[in-house]
Amino acid sequence: MKQPELEALYLTDDELGHAKQQIEELAYYKWCEAGRPCGCDEHFWNEAELEWIEFYYVPHREFDGHRPR
Repeated sequence: MKQPELEALYLTDDELGHAKQQIEELAYYKWCEAGRPCGCDEHFWNEAELEWIEFYYVPHREFDGHRPR
């Protein structure tokens, strides 16, 4: 299953910029917690991006004009 990507979401330019900032911070903390391994930037970005989408984007999405419960 393909991971959803931030650029494919329905976000304004401001929302996208804010999301990228939050994801960058989250990826940095995840990288630090993992002991700052070299060459894993994409892994931590993808992990943080998916987490952001699951916790910030999906709960606020509307389906056919109705918010999910």
